[in-house]
Amino acid sequence: MSKIIIADVLEMIRVGKKGHFGGSLSSVDLIVALYFYKLNHNLKYPNDSHRDRFIFSKGHSVLAQYTVLAEWGYFFKSELKKPRFWVLYYRAIQKSELQELKKIPVL
Repeated sequence: MSKIIIADVLEMIRVGKKGHFGGSLSSVDLIVALYFYKLNHNLKYPNDSHRDRFIFSKGHSVLAQYTVLAEWGYFFKSELKKPRFWVLYYRAIQKSELQELKKIPVL
């Protein structure tokens, strides 16, 4: 699964012409292990009060998390390549605007 996520992260950066691949790629194995083997989450009930929450504070690495969430089906992979996604991502990262982060599904 990590190889798929790595390819998707690199594709996102290529299409968006922005992003930090080093941080994201260094986090892929951890995020895959958490979302596929440890965290309690359910695609059908993303707002379940009993689900686990994962706060990922390694800002420039968050592309790996978005890609894993898309792999799970929380949103379409095609969303990751749209300009709207990149605008939200950069506003959130550069200004630490929580309101912008809330516009990205599941976060």
